[in-house]
Amino acid sequence: GGIITTVAGNGTPGYSGDGGSATSADINDPVGVALDGSGNVYVSDIGNNRIRRLTPTGPVSVNVTSNPSGLTLLVDLAPVTTPQLFNWATGSCHTFSASIQSGSMGTEYVPIGTFPANPCFSSTASYNVNFTTQYYLTTSAGAGGTISPSSGWYNSGTGVSVSATAGTGYSFAGFSGSLTGTTSPQSIAMNAPASVTANFT
Repeated sequence: GGIITTVAGNGTPGYSGDGGSATSADINDPVGVALDGSGNVYVSDIGNNRIRRLTPTGPVSVNVTSNPSGLTLLVDLAPVTTPQLFNWATGSCHTFSASIQSGSMGTEYVPIGTFPANPCFSSTASYNVNFTTQYYLTTSAGAGGTISPSSGWYNSGTGVSVSATAGTGYSFAGFSGSLTGTTSPQSIAMNAPASVTANFT
């Protein structure tokens, strides 16, 4: 599939790592590889005057999750809905990525942070991606004035100050929708999608 996987050696010439993970071992100038019927791999490590044997181990279980759960990640470039349990070869490395995703109307999820480059798994593990929940604030103004800010996305829990400005010959008559009353500016907590209209008379 065009994916190169390291099965032995850590990139440092030397001699170490016997009895441990093959991908943590130092190998010095490997030139030949052979495979037996039991799945053992033999490497001619001529820099150390040794034949190194790689003994296969069972797969490792990796539980891939997201917060909130049920979102989509790209795992090895394939879409996966969380949670998902993978059984991967010991020491294998994989790629993870995520993008902004839509939820219910007026809700979206934005991935937090950066993704490590090709993390490798040598034992049972969990891999979680956190998302920030954002809600959409829709603002509009009736004839005779303006409202600020413009419509847009806000992180959950953010307090947004909404103000109304009447034009010449008009007065502010009050907010309607997710805000009410004639106080301006007025703050709204973005704990859900919201819609505010400024009315003028």
